[in-house]
Amino acid sequence: MTHDSILIFADYLVARHPQTESRAQWVSSIGELETALLAAAPSLIALVLPPKSPLLPEVIERCQQLQPSAPVWIAPFHAESDIPLASPAWLRPRLLSALGCSGGGSEAAARVEALTVLTGGIAHDFNNLLTAIRCYSEILHDELSEAAPSLRDRTSEILLATQRAALMSRQLLTFSGRATPHAERIDIPEWLPALSGVLRSILSEQTTLRLDVSPAPLWVEADRNQLEQVLTNLVTNAHEAMPHGGSLEISATRVALPARNPTQLPAGNYVEFCVSDSGTGVPVHLRSQLFSPFISTKPRGRGLGLGLATAMMIVRRLGGELIHQPSTSGGAAFSVFLPLVGTSPDSARPQSSTLPRGDGERILIAEDDPAIRAVATALLETLGYVADVAGTGEEALARCEGNEGSPHDVLLSDISMPGMNGYDLAERVRRAQPGIALILMSGYAGDPTVMEASRRLGALFLEKPFTRDSLSQRLAEAIQLRTRD
Repeated sequence: MTHDSILIFADYLVARHPQTESRAQWVSSIGELETALLAAAPSLIALVLPPKSPLLPEVIERCQQLQPSAPVWIAPFHAESDIPLASPAWLRPRLLSALGCSGGGSEAAARVEALTVLTGGIAHDFNNLLTAIRCYSEILHDELSEAAPSLRDRTSEILLATQRAALMSRQLLTFSGRATPHAERIDIPEWLPALSGVLRSILSEQTTLRLDVSPAPLWVEADRNQLEQVLTNLVTNAHEAMPHGGSLEISATRVALPARNPTQLPAGNYVEFCVSDSGTGVPVHLRSQLFSPFISTKPRGRGLGLGLATAMMIVRRLGGELIHQPSTSGGAAFSVFLPLVGTSPDSARPQSSTLPRGDGERILIAEDDPAIRAVATALLETLGYVADVAGTGEEALARCEGNEGSPHDVLLSDISMPGMNGYDLAERVRRAQPGIALILMSGYAGDPTVMEASRRLGALFLEKPFTRDSLSQRLAEAIQLRTRD
C-alpha cells in the first residue's frame, strides 16, 4: 500500500468521471469507495457532496474506519446549481487552493505525498534520538540513586519529557499513515495525568488547567492515539472559546448508567471523562447540530466543522458516546462515555519490580544509528548479556556467518537500514544460524506492512523509542523462545 493518490468521492447526482490524473481517482458509490480505500492508501480524500446529502455521515465514517490517517477535504459544493460543474476542471482549482499550492493535480498530490513521507521520516529519526535520550536517562536515573539521590527528581523530569515527546512522535506517524488503530486497555486515571504536559501546551498562559481524576483504576479498550485525538480536540475547542484565558477542568470517574439516560447507551458501567471550560459556550441555535459535519462555532476560514464530528465517530466506534452539557453559569462541558472493561489483562499476573536479566547470552545488534548502537550496548551489558555490534546488515551477516563455533542467541535488528534491511538480514541470519531468535526494531509500530512482515518471519517486535524495561522484556521472551526450539 502506498500513499500515491487523491481519492475523489462524488454522489450519484454528479456525473461520473474517468481517472483524470495519474494520482487522482473518481468513485461514485460507497461500494467503489470501500474497494478503493482498501486497494491503496490515498494521500487525500476529497468529498464532492452537498452538505445536506444523506450519504455524507456514512461516507465520512467509512473513510475514518478504512483510512483513519488520510486527511478528508470537503469540496465547497453548496447548491444544486453546482452539480453540473462538479467535474475535474471545476474541482482542480478548489483542491489546489485548499492544499495551498498551484499547478496540476499530479503536482498537488505529489506535494501531499512528499509531506506524508517527510513526516514519517522525521518521526523515524526522532524515535532514534528519543531512544538514546530515554535509555541513557534511565541509566543515569539509577546511578544517581546511590551517588546523588537529590538529583533524581531532575532525571525524572527528563523521563517525563521523553514520554511526551514519544506521544508527539506517534501523532506524526499517524499523520504520515505509518500507524493504524490498535486497541489496548488503557487506565484513564493513569492516562490523563501523563498527557497534562501536552494539554498544557495547547492552552494559553492565562488559562488554568485542573485535573480531577478518580484514584481507582478505570480501564477502557481503545486506540491510544485516537483517544488522545478526541481529548486534544476537546481541549483545543475549549482554548478557542476562552480567547482571554479562563479555567479548564478535566475529570474522570466511573458512572453507572440506567436504562434511560441522556447518552442513549445501554445500561451498564462506564468511564466518563469530562472537559469543561469557562468560555463563551455554544450558541443555542447550534446545539442541536453541534456534532454534524460543517457545523462550526469558529469564524469563517478557521475550520471545516469536522473536529467534533470526527471525535463523535471515534467515540461511537469504541461503543461509547460524546455529549454536550451546557452550563447555566456560562462555558461548555463535553463528556465522553466509554464502556468500563474491568481490569488490565496483566493485573491478574503478579507484578515484579525486578527486570529480567541475561546469563551471558550473545546478542547480535544490527543498527545503522551510532547513538542506538551505543545505548543498546550499554543496556545489554547492564542486563547481563554480551553484545556483538554491527552498523550495517552486511556487517551483521558477516559476523553471524563467521561465528559457527560461538553462535549468537538473538538477532536485534533495526528494520530500516541502508543496503540490506532488517527483513532480509533476519532471513539470511536464520539460514546461517537456524536456532537464533529474532527481534526487529522500528518506530513504525502499527504499520500493517511492518507488523505482517515481522509475523511472517516469526520475529518479535520492539517499538522505538524503546525503554530498558521493554528491551529487557523482549530479550527475555526471545531467549525463552530459543530455549523451546
